Amino acid sequence: MNNNPSFFNIYSKNVISVKKRNGTDVLYYLFPDFEIHYNIIKPNSYQDWHAHRKVEEVILVLEGTILIEWKDNNSKKIYQQNLVKVNQSVHRIVNDTTKNSVFIVFRKIKEKVVSVQNQYDQESHTSALHR
Repeated sequence: MNNNPSFFNIYSKNVISVKKRNGTDVLYYLFPDFEIHYNIIKPNSYQDWHAHRKVEEVILVLEGTILIEWKDNNSKKIYQQNLVKVNQSVHRIVNDTTKNSVFIVFRKIKEKVVSVQNQYDQESHTSALHR
């Protein structure tokens, strides 16, 4: 007997797992109008500088602390259980601690992007992060 209600689906098989050279492991859950990225960023590592034009990005820190740096020399520490909306700015995420930091990125897609899957298949899976 199936006890699962018919109003939800479990998406454990529709995930893209990426281990990035910059020290971040990401599980990408991709849908037509939103994405969820589960990130583990290793100690003393950082993501590349990037900006978003076609998505809204909200970050929820689950474990540890991250530092968000903006190109205009501003930065902000984001602690466990804190939520931050990253506006359309050039920024990067840094783990300047000695422990892994875990965070979820919720991305609302404002405009349809052609072939999201193909963008993730490009060099080290970073080009889709520059939307």
